[in-house]
Amino acid sequence: MAANENPEIVDKFLQVLPFTVPQDHGVVSEETIFAWAPLVTTAQGHLFERLRDAPIGRIHFSQATGQKVIIHYGGVTEDLAILVLGEVLPEYKDQLVEVGHRVLQSTFETKEDIMLTIKLV
Repeated sequence: MAANENPEIVDKFLQVLPFTVPQDHGVVSEETIFAWAPLVTTAQGHLFERLRDAPIGRIHFSQATGQKVIIHYGGVTEDLAILVLGEVLPEYKDQLVEVGHRVLQSTFETKEDIMLTIKLV
C-alpha cells in the first residue's frame, strides 16, 4: 500500500477491507483489469502515475473514472494519470497474465463471474 505517498486514500481504502467484487477488463487501456470499489471518496492524493508508465502489478485507485481499483498485468496505452494505491505482492505477479486473460475472456465472451478479493496479509 502507498501509505506514505497517498495516506488519505489508503486510510479510506483500509476502512473497507476486506472486500470481494466482480472484475472487469479494460477496453481502451489494454492489459488492465478493474473492479468497482465499495468506497466513495473525494480524499486528495499526492502521488499520481500515468497508466502507461505503471509497472506490471501496480494497483491504482481511480476517482476520475468511477471509484475503481485498476491492476496492470501487461502493456497499457492509456495516458490518464491516477492515484497510486499499491502493488500486487511479488509472489502473485506471475499469475497476473493468466488472470488478466481470463477476465478478458469473461468480459467479452463467457460472462463468467471472476471475483477480486482485496485484503491485507
